[in-house]
Amino acid sequence: MVSSVIPQDKRVFIAVRNHRCIVARFRATARHEVYAIEEAANWRELEDDARRAVETQVGAITHDEHYPCPERLAMRAAWPED
Repeated sequence: MVSSVIPQDKRVFIAVRNHRCIVARFRATARHEVYAIEEAANWRELEDDARRAVETQVGAITHDEHYPCPERLAMRAAWPED
C-alpha cells in the first residue's frame, strides 16, 4: 500500500521490521521528491528503549509498521552524516 501522505524530511520514527525496533527517519532525496528511510547509526543501542516505546503505544508488537518515536528517544539518535 502506498501512502498518499508525503513524509516530513528528517521526521524520526520507530520502524518495526522482523521483530526489530529501529529508530529511523525519512530523508529527502532526488530534489526532495523521493524519500528514503535512514536508520540511526546507533539504532541497536536504542532498540530496547524503542521496543518499550512501541509496546507502550500498542501493547504486543504483532506486525511490521512505523510508530511515533518519543522526543527523548529521538534526541539520542545519531545519524550517519552527523
